[in-house]
Amino acid sequence: MTSMLIGLVELAFVAAGLMAFVDALRHSPQAFDAVGRGPRGAWLGGLVLSILVLLAFRSIMFEIMAIVAISVYMVEIRHQLAAVEPRR
Repeated sequence: MTSMLIGLVELAFVAAGLMAFVDALRHSPQAFDAVGRGPRGAWLGGLVLSILVLLAFRSIMFEIMAIVAISVYMVEIRHQLAAVEPRR
C-alpha cells in the first residue's frame, strides 16, 4: 500500500514537472532574466533532470531534490514569470 502511494506521488510530480517544462518553454529568456532567479536554460535542464530522477532513480535524496525543484518552479517561478510576461 505504501509503495503504491509513493508511486502515485512520484507520478503526480512527473506530470507537474512536464507541465513546468512546457510552461518554461513558453517564456522568453529575457523574462527569466527579469525575474532574476536563474537563466532559462538552467531551469529547463533542471526540470528535465528532475523528471528523469523521478522516473529512473530510487534514491530518496535525489527524489526529494527533484520534488523541491519542481515545486519551486510551480509555486514561485511560474507566477513571477507570468507577472513579467504573459505566456505565448
